[in-house]
Amino acid sequence: LENVNTDGLTEAIKEVGNNNPIAAQRFMADPYAIEYNGRVYVYGTNDSQSMRIGEDGKIPNNNYSNINTLNCYSSADMVNWQDHGVINLTGKDGICNKYAGDGSHSWAPSVVWRNENGKDRFYLYYTNNGANINVVVADSPTGPFRDEIGKPLIEGWNTKNNKKEALDPGVFIDDDGTGYLAYGFTNRGAGIIQLGDDLMSTVGSTIDLNAPAFFEDGELNKIGDTYYYSYCTDWN
Repeated sequence: LENVNTDGLTEAIKEVGNNNPIAAQRFMADPYAIEYNGRVYVYGTNDSQSMRIGEDGKIPNNNYSNINTLNCYSSADMVNWQDHGVINLTGKDGICNKYAGDGSHSWAPSVVWRNENGKDRFYLYYTNNGANINVVVADSPTGPFRDEIGKPLIEGWNTKNNKKEALDPGVFIDDDGTGYLAYGFTNRGAGIIQLGDDLMSTVGSTIDLNAPAFFEDGELNKIGDTYYYSYCTDWN
């Protein structure tokens, strides 16, 4: 918050540059938040694994090559935050490490929950090395998460350079209970596909979202009867 008078009565108490971090003990990117039972849960890419400070005190080049877990924090008042540790997805002991090659990283989570037969279930979708999209499930917002389908949910597109791409999922459940997953394919833009009733399968094919200058990180929201897709554009 800037140190300015916003309404004539109150004044921000933080100096310019203090960005109110949720936590300072680990780096985090691509945050996604849900509310559950009065708490906000924030999930994000654990960039700490690529930003380890060397013995010389210098921060190495961040090339994403070591990122294979996600962070999870929660708060009841948006001021005090609890660190729930990391969700180990594609590391050596990760729950999805069976996906050799394309399964070596985990970025950009998106989470949704619903009550199924009296029991709450949490579905976490994430980018699998920028090539595929995986989904894991848990009975608690903090896990432990399980891999129940044993394979990627969405395989990447074959683009002109023969590189598979499917990245940055954005999950959404409509008012009628139907699930949808928006995601990006960098060289082609962004698309959306309907999820199956189990939220761990897909129905039909991907539909182009016609997102101009798409780069990454899209989410779908609904306000009234209107659907909104927001995303990052290519800074070039």
